[in-house]
Amino acid sequence: MDVTTQRRCLGVTAACLTAATVGAVGWSLRGIEGDVTVVPSSPPTTTLDEPPIEPIDATFDKAIAARALRRPLFDPPPPPPPAPEPKPEPKPKVVEKPSTPRPPALEVTLVGTIIEAEQSLAIVADANGDFDVKGIGESLELSPQGITIETIEPERVILSFQGRESTIELDRSAAAERPARNRTGGRRRNKP
Repeated sequence: MDVTTQRRCLGVTAACLTAATVGAVGWSLRGIEGDVTVVPSSPPTTTLDEPPIEPIDATFDKAIAARALRRPLFDPPPPPPPAPEPKPEPKPKVVEKPSTPRPPALEVTLVGTIIEAEQSLAIVADANGDFDVKGIGESLELSPQGITIETIEPERVILSFQGRESTIELDRSAAAERPARNRTGGRRRNKP
């Protein structure tokens, strides 16, 4: 079969298909001719295989036709769930603050001071009768341990013991009554 014959066969086939398509479209668009008569039907007979047919309710169609067409297409979103009730806060537990032991009272007295331009000294005695002569910033070698001299003035001395400051003033009566036991750490004063 040559090319010319193949073209002719394809042309004839295309023409037949076009004619069949036009005929099908014409037939589907053609109106129904003739009178249509409604024949009343006899009451439906039921067989064992088929359930009975119920008549169509025409009011349902009227209800659908009466619906407004401008309503939203979707249902409104559901309302948000109610907020949960806040839980009552538990009462804070009362924890008694542990009592911090107070540092022992300083049982020291100021016996005297030596005020000089270069370095001032304080003479301090403890309850045992021991005394010590120290300058500013030095620790006393008395009981209790850890007492540091912060400031020396002519009639009073400020001491630091366990983070607390204490002021002792010159006790003229104690200087005369106490026996002298020296713990000067190498510093001695000559008595006149």
